[in-house]
Amino acid sequence: MKFDQNEITKLKELNVLYVEDEKETSRFVKNIFSNYFNKVLVAQDGEDGYNKYKRFKPDIIISDIVMPKMDGLQMSTKIREKDLEQIIVFFTAYSDTEYLLESIKLGINGYILKPFVLEQFLTTILNVTRVLFYKREKEYYQKRLEFMAKYDPLTNLYQRNFFIEFLEKFLKRSNRTKELMAILFLDVDDFKDINDTFGHDIGDCVLKAIANRLSNVSRQEDIVSRISGDEFAIIFWGLKSREVIYSLLDRLQKEMRKPINCNGKMINVSISIGVTFYPQHRAIGANELLKQADIAMYYIKKKKKGEFFIFDPDNSNFAKSIKECDQIVVEIERAFINREFVLYYQPKVCLKERQLKGYEVLIRWNHPNKGILKPSYFLPYIENNESLMKQLSHYVLEQVAKDIVDFMPYDAQSDFSVNMTVYDIESEVFLDFFQDILKKYNISASKFVFEIVETSALKDLLRAKKLFEELKELGSKIAIDDFGTGYASLTYMQNFDVDFIKIDISFVLHMLEDRKSYEIIKAAIALAKIFGYKIVAEGVENEVVLQELEKLGCDCMQGFYIAPPMPKEKILEKLAKNQLLFSNKKE
Repeated sequence: MKFDQNEITKLKELNVLYVEDEKETSRFVKNIFSNYFNKVLVAQDGEDGYNKYKRFKPDIIISDIVMPKMDGLQMSTKIREKDLEQIIVFFTAYSDTEYLLESIKLGINGYILKPFVLEQFLTTILNVTRVLFYKREKEYYQKRLEFMAKYDPLTNLYQRNFFIEFLEKFLKRSNRTKELMAILFLDVDDFKDINDTFGHDIGDCVLKAIANRLSNVSRQEDIVSRISGDEFAIIFWGLKSREVIYSLLDRLQKEMRKPINCNGKMINVSISIGVTFYPQHRAIGANELLKQADIAMYYIKKKKKGEFFIFDPDNSNFAKSIKECDQIVVEIERAFINREFVLYYQPKVCLKERQLKGYEVLIRWNHPNKGILKPSYFLPYIENNESLMKQLSHYVLEQVAKDIVDFMPYDAQSDFSVNMTVYDIESEVFLDFFQDILKKYNISASKFVFEIVETSALKDLLRAKKLFEELKELGSKIAIDDFGTGYASLTYMQNFDVDFIKIDISFVLHMLEDRKSYEIIKAAIALAKIFGYKIVAEGVENEVVLQELEKLGCDCMQGFYIAPPMPKEKILEKLAKNQLLFSNKKE
């Protein structure tokens, strides 16, 4: 019989406890075992074996049954009282039914008959260790992803969600102790110009340098985070007075005014900073507190870049800035009435067949004065407004359903991926609304893939699980979006029966030059395979990245190399001409 050499090699990772009372047999078998395992411990009877098990915790116990003092069955019974998962294999000359039945009751993993036959031994050991290696591999990738998801791969700073988590803890403590803290929201001025002028590699270099400087200026107890592209945040905790922050801000700005050396190019940067303090006159949540600092940052950026401003709603000029935000919300409400929101569709393909698999649904605002606006322009103003967010979700869902009817003559196979917000998941009426839409337009639920954003903080996992199960019973699929950008991924994977994991664009864009991004993608794909999920990579912009993802085992992809997001009419036109996919590919 031929054995998989990789599996044989992996046995070298294992430590074995061999329990045998016959000295000659013990020496002979130990010598053979030493060729296959990392370390072989020998015990002379069940009592000695049990003591060595407690002391050394071996990966596998291989034991005789009939021995003096304590036999193999008695030893295994004591071990099972402590550990139901310990791998135990009996290696014995006895094949009596009595022993076999007792072994089954104890959950013994394998039974090898003497005399020693190498082929029989390897077959049994490989069979029982496959589960062990599977479990270890799963744990390894879980821990690896857990660690990587906590930190931004480019700057090594905390990700946004961990920052929010820390802020929530500090808020609870501050409510109790009245300790003072300051929250800073920092934005790199004109960062787009740096990227456009010098390229993304220099842009990344600048962001890493800024991250290092923020960490150097901050104290050990402070929390520094990269919130998004060129935005950072800091929690300065345990301040003696508000005045302390001024010296910290002065140090920070002096550090930021120093030119940054990136590959011999000296880059000058400035940072606009918004500041807010806590405790305040009322208790507020972490997101609202961060929003205060964000508003203060935008206010000073409009007035004078490179400076700081402290949140103060009583300031008349600042109140005007807040009023401008409220005005945008009013415009958004009117946009619903005037149907100014439009949908764009970005194709995704399967890597093996290079065939169209589906579309991601993206929303745009066709503003009467400013043209087509991306969600980053308007969503921040309504993301905490439950009513408007639900209205937006229903708007998108119904429009997708209407468009699917138009797609059918050209593309009857593809599915459509729509984002699902926390408000949708917690809504009492979402499922009913979805089913009404299906009936209204006479379409199948299988046309929909619901994407839950990995950075969403779901309060009620049981409720979410029930909703996802009901959607899947209807025929829809579930995907985890922006995988790797937050802390929720493993919780979602363990609690929800998902179909797809979408690797965030931020990792794919940098995977070839940034080792951490590459490792996150590699770990995500490996873990997805273990759980039985399909992987979709976002942001594929060239053939080299495509081929590397294919090597790693990625299933599907989307990005400008495949096709950019387009309105329905443009998609249908290209489908009719068979020119939808890879039309941007350079010859």
